[in-house]
Amino acid sequence: MATGYVIEITIYVAVVAAFAWLHISQNPKQQVAKLLLANATKTFFDSALFYTFSIQLASTITLAQANFGVTADGMEAITMKIAWTVSTMTLLPLLKPAIFVDTGLPSAKSRAREGERFLLFVLCWMVSYFPFFSQMAGTFGRSQIGDNAGAVISSIDWNKIYDACFSGVETLSEQDQNAMLGFGITSWLVIIVIVVSWMIISSLKEQLEKVTKIVKDGPIGKHTDRVRTIFSWSLLNFVVLLLLLGQLWTFFRLQRFQRGMVLAAGRDPADNHWSFGQIVSVVLFMPVLVEVMFLWKRRSLYVSINDSL
Repeated sequence: MATGYVIEITIYVAVVAAFAWLHISQNPKQQVAKLLLANATKTFFDSALFYTFSIQLASTITLAQANFGVTADGMEAITMKIAWTVSTMTLLPLLKPAIFVDTGLPSAKSRAREGERFLLFVLCWMVSYFPFFSQMAGTFGRSQIGDNAGAVISSIDWNKIYDACFSGVETLSEQDQNAMLGFGITSWLVIIVIVVSWMIISSLKEQLEKVTKIVKDGPIGKHTDRVRTIFSWSLLNFVVLLLLLGQLWTFFRLQRFQRGMVLAAGRDPADNHWSFGQIVSVVLFMPVLVEVMFLWKRRSLYVSINDSL
C-alpha cells in the first residue's frame, strides 16, 4: 500500500537535492544535468499529479462509506485517519516543483505550462477537502460514544469492546494522536497558504512587475531578488520535507496499528502481498526513469537546444 507514496516522496527528495546541488555548484558546463533535471521534473510532476488525483478520489469514495467521518467512531476512525494522511502526503510533493519545472523555456511557454499545472493542482486540492472535512468532523464533532444525548453506546460498554478487540495490540497513545493531528493540520494549512498566495500573486503579477521593474533592472535589485528567491525556495522545501517526514511517520504508525488489529483477528494483512494498486503505482512513475534514460542516451541531440520539450 505504501509503495506509491514512498516512490513519489523519494523522487521529490531526489529532484530537490539535484536542483540544490546544481544551484550551489554553479558550473557552466552542466547543460546535460540541467536538461535531465528539468525534463525529469516535468515528467514527475505530471505523473504525480494524476496519481494524487486518483488518491483523492479513492479517499473520498472510501470516506463516503463512513459518512465522511460524521459517524466514524471506532474501527472506521482508523480508515478515516489513513485516508486523510495519504491525501495530504501526496499533495505536498506537488507544491514546489513548478518553481523550476520549466527551466529553459521561453516566458510565454513557461507561463502557459505553469498555469495549466496550477489549475490541475487546484483541482486535486479541492477534492482533498473531503478527507480534511471527514477528519475534522471525526475529531471535533459530537461523538456517538458516551453518556450524552444522541450517543449510541455508553463509554463503559465501549471500553469493554475496546479492550476485547485491541487486546495484545499496540494502540495509539494520546501523544501519537495529537502529533498526527498536528502534522495533518499544519500540512493542510501550508497547502492553503501556498495555493491562496499563488492566486494572489498571479492576479497581481503584471502590476507587481511594473512597480518593481526599475529596482530589479539594477545590479542590487537583481542580487536581492535572487537571494529572496533562493531563501523562499529553501525555506518552503525545508518545511515540506519536514511535514512529509511527519506524514510518513503518521502513515506507517497507523498502518502498524491496523496491521496489529488484523493479526489479532487471526487474518493475514493484505499489505504483505503485492496488489494491483501497488503495481500500478510503480508503473505510473516509470516514465520519470524512462525520460532520464532517453535524454541521457540522446543527450547530444538536446544539449545545445534551449527550447527543449
